[in-house]
Amino acid sequence: MDIQEETIVRWEVGCMFIIDNFLRSPYCGVKWIFTRVHPLEKDAADAEMTRINKDLLDLYRMLEAGVLPGEIFVQLEQQLLERGDISSRRIMSESPYH
Repeated sequence: MDIQEETIVRWEVGCMFIIDNFLRSPYCGVKWIFTRVHPLEKDAADAEMTRINKDLLDLYRMLEAGVLPGEIFVQLEQQLLERGDISSRRIMSESPYH
């Protein structure tokens, strides 16, 4: 292979890498965004579950102390459990492992 052919081959290989990078850039950009956003969303969802658990604990304490009537307790408990179900389903649906 002479110098001219070698130069052409190097140029072609260089062009292939540029085209490959250009074609993969949308995928790489979305992947980069996902790797940055997903942990933040997971942290927010975990914080929401922690708040729901704390609110449920407070609710049970108020019921045991007699501060909260049973009917109101049942309604509030149902609302918190529904919020927890929604949050846990959202966490599971957004998980990259499912």
